[in-house]
Amino acid sequence: MKREPINPVIDEITEKF
Repeated sequence: MKREPINPVIDEITEKF
């Protein structure tokens, strides 16, 4: 589930989930 996070930090966390 890869969206378009505004923050790169959120992107890393989203990868975990």
